[in-house]
Amino acid sequence: MSMFSSKPFHQIEISFTNVENRQTINQTIGESKEITPLFIYSSGDNITGEVKIKIKNSKKLEYRNISIAFIGQIELTYDPGNPTIFITEKVLVAKGGILTGSNDYSFNFQRKRMRYESYKGTNVNLRYFVRVIIDRNISTTYSQDKDFWVMNVMKPPLENPPINIKVGLKSDLNIDITLEQLQFHLTDVIKGIVNYYIVKIQFKSMGLSIIKREITKSNSGMNQNIFTENETIAKFEIMDGAPVQGDKIPIRFFLRSLNLTPTFPQINNIFSVRYFLNLVLVDKKEKRYFRETELVLYRNTLPEKKTILIKKELSSDK
Repeated sequence: MSMFSSKPFHQIEISFTNVENRQTINQTIGESKEITPLFIYSSGDNITGEVKIKIKNSKKLEYRNISIAFIGQIELTYDPGNPTIFITEKVLVAKGGILTGSNDYSFNFQRKRMRYESYKGTNVNLRYFVRVIIDRNISTTYSQDKDFWVMNVMKPPLENPPINIKVGLKSDLNIDITLEQLQFHLTDVIKGIVNYYIVKIQFKSMGLSIIKREITKSNSGMNQNIFTENETIAKFEIMDGAPVQGDKIPIRFFLRSLNLTPTFPQINNIFSVRYFLNLVLVDKKEKRYFRETELVLYRNTLPEKKTILIKKELSSDK
């Protein structure tokens, strides 16, 4: 699998090696929205591969240095020119010379600690990639990136007790929601029960939804800007009609088919991603009552060996 960047007289090809048994995840690239599979790596893996630089039409390319870099960076979509690099390693593979024909190089970044997972959100991207850099002179540099995706398996929590959510409104409403646990892996099932103790308000519906909340921070001059994006991942109606005192309604909410990531409590002090279970009650007058509680999500296994589609657009060309 390769990615090409065409310049007047050269072409760069980057490929990963030892990937026969690696899973892949699909992403769309650039304005063409071409779907490209990315190999999935985890923290502690070796990132190995090969680089081929081809000089076309019997031309020559004079250079000062050729280097290959492993980079992890965070990009804010509203501040694209100022990425934050949180991990990097750069290796010089050729110093001073002239390129002609086809030229081969290799890279081996050993046991890289990639504690953050890759992420593609509304306002922020977290990318890992290998970059080939050809320094021609002080003012001219050619570069080409090859992205890969990082997923990290986490151990299940040692303690995961049930949680009780109470919804009350003076003496008119007393509802109790009990969930079997608060922390869930990405293919888990949310199980619980809704108990109606006091219901003096005429409700016509009750539903649950999973909300993804992405918060990003951007330092601009002397000010810090904070942006919050809420996305409804799924909705689930648990009642259609008026409940009465003593009703008990079971909850089963399957996570496997949803587009979820693990909870990211704080990534490099730039962004966070959290998930919330939101309860919505609607009465006969269309008045809405809300109550939310945070869910903690974690990855307990890597996906099966098949491609996974990421629908949002991501560009990795430089």
